Amino acid sequence: FSKEKGKAEFSYNIDAVHILFSLYEGNVKKITDWLKNSAPDEYASFNMLDSYRYVIKMRCYMVTKNYAAAIALAEKLRSPITWICVKLIFCLL
Repeated sequence: FSKEKGKAEFSYNIDAVHILFSLYEGNVKKITDWLKNSAPDEYASFNMLDSYRYVIKMRCYMVTKNYAAAIALAEKLRSPITWICVKLIFCLL
């Protein structure tokens, strides 16, 4: 994991925090711009390190009334987490 990659991941999460503030402010234009240009693509390669950004993206989908995309993303987030939890439980038994 390089230092530059770490800085990039950190700045992506900071951008997501700014979008969260835009959600609270009701700035739909900024939200839709982020969805089109900067939001992580859950269909290209799903990265669990982007979990926070995916949750923000799901909230943006709900604000922009794209409920089907929000549900699809929620299912994608739920599946790996469920699998990891089940695996941990079996390791503890």
